[in-house]
Amino acid sequence: IRDSSVTGVQTCALPISAITLTATATSELLVEFGTESTACAIAGDTLTISTSVAGPCEVVASQPGNGTYAPAAPVSRTFQVTAPTPEIPTDVWVTLSGNSAEVHWTNPPNNEFAPITGYLVTASPGGRTCSTDSYMSTTCTVDGLGYGTTYSFTVVARSDYGDSDPSALHDAAQSMAMQDISDRKST
Repeated sequence: IRDSSVTGVQTCALPISAITLTATATSELLVEFGTESTACAIAGDTLTISTSVAGPCEVVASQPGNGTYAPAAPVSRTFQVTAPTPEIPTDVWVTLSGNSAEVHWTNPPNNEFAPITGYLVTASPGGRTCSTDSYMSTTCTVDGLGYGTTYSFTVVARSDYGDSDPSALHDAAQSMAMQDISDRKST
């Protein structure tokens, strides 16, 4: 009985959803693949990456041996499956009114692995925010801004797997420079 070994396991991660695995044994016997990971699954020699579970994916290649060859020691390869975050919203612009800012943007493409579930707009300074709960949203109103303060605004796209990077800052240079006279009470 001669020993054999398994070499050459190849793996890939998202955004590819199915990968053909290859490995060879020096005995030229069939190599089998398996996994107990929840971030991936194996059927035959096809590795499927989960689109709903992030985490480690361990692929184990083994060759059980036969009457001539002893089983080969299993070979494993592990990689991290991370869900891609949404792309960044673009073309941010602001309409000011009193102590509110209506922030507008262009939606990024929706991603099949990390569908956009809404947007978060943040004003700086102060950190005031507004949010939406739809991919189709293209505006959100930030209320409670201070008069005489210049604000910058960013927009992030949100998904169940995380947020995009923030959009480029949009400076509303004239924001709240003068108090809206409709806010004054007559005496």
